[in-house]
Amino acid sequence: MGLYILNCFQMDIRSNVVRRASAIGMALDGQHLQVVDNDISDCGIGLSRFSGTTTLISNKIVRTSSIGAHFYAPEVLDAERNIVGRSGSAAVFVEFPSLSSLRFTQNTFYKANGSGILIGEGDATLTAVGNMALP
Repeated sequence: MGLYILNCFQMDIRSNVVRRASAIGMALDGQHLQVVDNDISDCGIGLSRFSGTTTLISNKIVRTSSIGAHFYAPEVLDAERNIVGRSGSAAVFVEFPSLSSLRFTQNTFYKANGSGILIGEGDATLTAVGNMALP
């Protein structure tokens, strides 16, 4: 794994480069997380995040052999101006969004070998504004 960070209440992950992590580029766990301006490429899964509140701004996640970004049971997910592409599965997968608030604004999803945004079963509130999904 490129970055593997657990049990932090509040995190600010900013301006990092992660390349060629065979399993997961960034595996992050904490209550409040801000991920800004990172470059993740050539990984199994680009970003993996469990629960909590996540703000994802201006990141580039490309050439993953599986999911670009995987969120499991998030409370809040706010994704803005990210580029996620050339993924072996969905560009973004939100699994079990139980009572989650999901917001996707001005993101670009391209050449995903699956959906641009895939949201699993659950009771989520979704706002999607100005996103692009390209084949």
